[in-house]
Amino acid sequence: MEYRSSKEAFQSLNALTPPAGQPAPVYKALNELAPILISVLPFTISKSGLYFVTDNLSSSSGGITISADLTLDLKGLP
Repeated sequence: MEYRSSKEAFQSLNALTPPAGQPAPVYKALNELAPILISVLPFTISKSGLYFVTDNLSSSSGGITISADLTLDLKGLP
């Protein structure tokens, strides 16, 4: 195995050049940054995003209806 001195290793890192051109913008849509809070029932999820149930909820007229193509993560709840 070949070992380099820390100076040689540092110089080889400095030799890296970034790609040409301006960096592309990196951003998320507002609905991806701010969760949508579910605090009353019934509630319909009709678009993808980040949803949080704020408390134990109950309703005699309906629960949470999902009508969007999404993955539901229950964080280990049965």
